[in-house]
Amino acid sequence: MQHLLLVPNHGTVRIRAGHRANARARQYDLTGAFNGQHFFARCKRILQRLEKSHDVACVLIVDVDHFKRVNDLHGHISGDTVLQNAVAICQSVLRASDVFRRLGGEEFGILMPSCARTQGIAIGNRIRQAIANTCVQVHEQATLTITASIGLACTDMTGYAPKPLLIEADTALFAAKHAGRNQLIAGTGVGAPKAAPVSA
Repeated sequence: MQHLLLVPNHGTVRIRAGHRANARARQYDLTGAFNGQHFFARCKRILQRLEKSHDVACVLIVDVDHFKRVNDLHGHISGDTVLQNAVAICQSVLRASDVFRRLGGEEFGILMPSCARTQGIAIGNRIRQAIANTCVQVHEQATLTITASIGLACTDMTGYAPKPLLIEADTALFAAKHAGRNQLIAGTGVGAPKAAPVSA
């Protein structure tokens, strides 16, 4: 099991004044994940290009399990450290072409262009397993092990419009949470009665 110490450093979180205005428009200060406006604009352009070239893409929604419990038991600074840990793991696994965004709270969205369903499942499970295998030292008296649930949608079944892809991934995420957490579930397409579990 890996051990990771991520203690918030407010001096490093703040961006130098000369770059702050532009950076704030594009990113969250805490995690560095692209914000909503920038994420959806990029996703729309990428998905339109992929549709024209008949290429595929996957969308993942990653949700840190029991995150409210972390905040309640250890405080919000510890919660921030857990989120930074999750972001660092996602970014270490993802490719340069992938688009990563904090959707809000403990939830993150990922668009993976030129990524088939089987590859998306493999990448998602690498993220999930890496999060579960990392101990996060939130302060001197507490080291936490966290898990994440993941929902996946793919253009091969859901199409290239961003909204339906995110809805499908979110539906699969809900199924993963309902099934016991710490697993990935791949959606089976718009209108499907339920998602198909993948726990490899």
